Amino acid sequence: MSAILSGISRKQPTKSARYQASFVGPDLRRHFAPVTLESKMTAERWLTKERDRVERCAASDEGLSSWKPPEVIATEVQAAAVTVADYAKTVIGERNLKARTRIGYEASLKN
Repeated sequence: MSAILSGISRKQPTKSARYQASFVGPDLRRHFAPVTLESKMTAERWLTKERDRVERCAASDEGLSSWKPPEVIATEVQAAAVTVADYAKTVIGERNLKARTRIGYEASLKN
């Protein structure tokens, strides 16, 4: 299993001096960090977190079938995030506002 969990952090071939981290997951596909990372240590930290996540899934009752690639998790987190507009609608709905004020606030959200 450790061969599957091995990862690579390599310096980008550009002048940016950033590192790209990737690993081969349990699905036998290569998965990359969502962004290039500022140092080799940061890239290795990302790889360690991903390795720990795979090992936690492997140790769980569901096994590796519960593992999700980092791209899927990032998409789920983004989809679950509350937007400023959603938060503002909640706040406006909870406040005791006069009708004209409420209309003005809601109009501001549309712009």
